[in-house]
Amino acid sequence: MKKLLALLLLSPLIFSENNMIPLGEYIDKNVDITGVTARDMIYVNYRCIALNLVLMELMTSDLEKPKEDAKNNIINFLNGGFNLYSQIFEDKISDDPWQDYLNSVASQTLSMKESYRFQTSKDWQDTGNVLGGKFIKNDFSECTYWKELLDDNK
Repeated sequence: MKKLLALLLLSPLIFSENNMIPLGEYIDKNVDITGVTARDMIYVNYRCIALNLVLMELMTSDLEKPKEDAKNNIINFLNGGFNLYSQIFEDKISDDPWQDYLNSVASQTLSMKESYRFQTSKDWQDTGNVLGGKFIKNDFSECTYWKELLDDNK
């Protein structure tokens, strides 16, 4: 019975994978830094939201300061992302643009969060630390840089 329960709990991880390339590599391949457009950066923004949501999930109650930082990052990325979303879809936005945007965030970040969860689980298995791998650390670094860009453009 215990083996069956363990198998049921682990089965989503067995069929999951991290199918994302590192965020820095995505930016290098897909974003022309000299002419960055809203469409170029919305994906980066979605990835940063997904990463911070997963980091918040992993934090225990004794990590209030880092949890608060992740929450503030999410708010920052949501606000910056809304501006990007509004530029991209300005002619398709309904009477409730924030709800349109939040629906977009929910659908776009779903698979990203699963990939980050898979990666943190793999990092735990490989290093004994959910944040012990390069992928998460490097993506977090890219998101920190992106957050600073958003802060500078307020």
